[in-house]
Amino acid sequence: MRGIPLYATLALLAVTAPPAAGQIVFVDADLTTGANDGSSWADAFQGSRGLRVALATTSSGSEIWATEGVYRAGFAGAGSAGDGFEVLFPELTLRGGFVGGETSIHERPAFDTPTTVLSGDTLGDDDGTPASLCDNAPTVLSAETVDPFSMDRIAVEGGTDVGFFARRSAVRVTRCTFRGSTRGAVARDGNVGFQLRAAGTFVDCRFVGNTECGLDYSGFPPAEPPVAIDRCVFEENGGNGVELANALMPAVVVANSVVRSNGGAGVQLRSVSDGANVQLNRLTIAGNGTFGLSYVGACGICFQPRATDCILWENAGPETDSSGSLVVRDSIVQGVGAAGSASADALFVDFAAGDLRLAPGSPAIDAGTDAPLGSEPTLLDVERGRRAWDDPAVAAGGSLAAAADVGAYERTSFIGTYGDCAAVPNSTGAVGTILARGSLRVVDGNVTLGAEALPPNQFGIFIVSRTSGITATAGGPGTLCLGGDIGRFNGAGQILASGATGAFTLPLDLVRIPQPSAFVTVLPGDTWRFQAWHRDAGAGGGSTSQWTDLVALRFE
Repeated sequence: MRGIPLYATLALLAVTAPPAAGQIVFVDADLTTGANDGSSWADAFQGSRGLRVALATTSSGSEIWATEGVYRAGFAGAGSAGDGFEVLFPELTLRGGFVGGETSIHERPAFDTPTTVLSGDTLGDDDGTPASLCDNAPTVLSAETVDPFSMDRIAVEGGTDVGFFARRSAVRVTRCTFRGSTRGAVARDGNVGFQLRAAGTFVDCRFVGNTECGLDYSGFPPAEPPVAIDRCVFEENGGNGVELANALMPAVVVANSVVRSNGGAGVQLRSVSDGANVQLNRLTIAGNGTFGLSYVGACGICFQPRATDCILWENAGPETDSSGSLVVRDSIVQGVGAAGSASADALFVDFAAGDLRLAPGSPAIDAGTDAPLGSEPTLLDVERGRRAWDDPAVAAGGSLAAAADVGAYERTSFIGTYGDCAAVPNSTGAVGTILARGSLRVVDGNVTLGAEALPPNQFGIFIVSRTSGITATAGGPGTLCLGGDIGRFNGAGQILASGATGAFTLPLDLVRIPQPSAFVTVLPGDTWRFQAWHRDAGAGGGSTSQWTDLVALRFE
């Protein structure tokens, strides 16, 4: 703690205890000892089918924590398909990606792909032949009339009909994968008397390799909260990537997502009804088997679904097909002069290899017209990189919209991923942001942290940990986004001032990352998380502690 002012030290240490939560039930696919009652990691529900027991016995308002491994549908008897997993209680959260022993969700290994798998393959014998599918559950995971249900870091696969089915259920699905089912996920209710309660909120998810569509959404949701499909990837599904169908859909936003190499249309709208408000914002729709964007089954006097700041490129059919009132504008559409749109080569890094990031000189760079949309206050691209980076090599209008790129990817000098912990506005009314520039390659030794949108003429420091954590602090309105062992960059020259511009920067020495007991060296494969703390004098003359948001750097 040497070198940091006392009140800054207190701000880092004096944090309130997290709010009381519901019961946590533990599941471990590989455990063979203990009481098998879910009360702790040592006594977790055991084995491949332990998750079925947890879902059947866990009360409302609780969380289920499941370790990595495969959890299989239940066997219904000789000659019968298996029984899938069913969510029975409202206000339930299912979390995967644990190794066992964690006391916080932030202690889980760094996210790459979901390793907690819910499989419809009851016998574990799927080999691609029809005979091997006889035991598979038609629906792997269903949530009906539960309000709400959340899950994160789960893979769902092997359903002969649907991987994940939500009906009349408010769901929030984060960092999940839906693969190898007939339809990856379905969120719907076909009866106007039963509203689909915002089902279809999917963030940072992948829908890949399903034999029909990736995501099928239809229903009659209320106006609030809006349905959000944000930062998702739909690829190599046999039919359409995304279907939005038979829906009033007062507020549906599909944003910052990639829809590529699906057998049918990239995005298909069907019978979207009067009063709908469907917005497609900053999508990259490329290489699909028929149309890029299709709107069929027009219904009398309809609201016009709108696609803005999108890229439609190299789809097999016409890029757009509409028997209704579809509006495509301010986009890059191959061979089509849509309103305000360009038909010049989008210039992907490597289209043939599926790398749809923007190459230098792409007309999509800094060509945005609408402010970026998304599910969270922090505006991110499909890889959770910062949106709205104004490329100095490209003349742009200078607005937030103009500084953001068209399509799902932002070409930027920033490195790392963002969005794991949201900051709150400081006394300027802005949200302090942390930025990282340079290279993730350890051998390059080139990383510089920056903090921007801070109150002017305030001092602060950067802090670091391998572990994230979200804790309200006692010293001010902000949020400490780190947990575990927190190091402080408080040595000579590392206590910084925001100056008149409200910003400061710090080059990192990757062989001297501070930790509570010693300096450590960054190694390839490490993930380190950084945040900036700063004082905030405030308009009223009082002085409080404040924080930026978080950046995670996974080094190579």
